Amino acid sequence: MQNFDDAPKNIRALQREISQLKNEYKSDIGQVKLENRLSAKQEIEQRINFKQEAIHSLEKSKEIASEDIKSCHEYISWLEAKKTPLIAKMDELKSQIKQDS
Repeated sequence: MQNFDDAPKNIRALQREISQLKNEYKSDIGQVKLENRLSAKQEIEQRINFKQEAIHSLEKSKEIASEDIKSCHEYISWLEAKKTPLIAKMDELKSQIKQDS
């Protein structure tokens, strides 16, 4: 009979415990969601940093390639400048060969 009389108290105690467990559950879920968001944010930031480093590396490679191309163009111009007098000399020598023949 005592258990029957104490039933409302026990029910209220169990309801308080259930309510407390629900609150703890909600808090834990909220914490997990926050941790997941932070983790996802960190992952995104890492990917952004990686992409920025790749872009920086490509820009450096582009600069080096541009300098190489510029250097090659300068060398070609130098060779072109040397070519003109050589062709003139060659034409002069051909002309002398024809006269000697």
